[in-house]
Amino acid sequence: MWNLSVLGKITLISIILQAIVITILEVFVICFHVNFVSQYKLNPIGEGISEADLIYHAIFVISLFFQVLLVIDALWHRNSIQIIANNLLSLAYAGIQLFQHLMLEGAGILNATYAPTNPIFSKDDSDAPKDY
Repeated sequence: MWNLSVLGKITLISIILQAIVITILEVFVICFHVNFVSQYKLNPIGEGISEADLIYHAIFVISLFFQVLLVIDALWHRNSIQIIANNLLSLAYAGIQLFQHLMLEGAGILNATYAPTNPIFSKDDSDAPKDY
């Protein structure tokens, strides 16, 4: 590649592994979200909120691979501050996305009725959503 130091090579490998692992975890979150939302009959607003939530997850995955490109640029220019800033901003975005996902998922099923087509748990289960 270039004349990278050992620390530069470790940084590049770790940021690529970080992007791969987080992408796999995001795929699990998307699958669980789709399974959770499929247990409800959503109104049009709930469907829109659910789709928006999925779009935000896709944006996060794309940002991870953009972060890899930014780290490659930082290593090319030997700019360690850029690497630190990228990681801190990515961490902040992940925290915001976690809060946003919980908020959107709750708002999406707010006026929805629990009507599972393929029930994950029975209606009498303590983990099942309750009708009040």
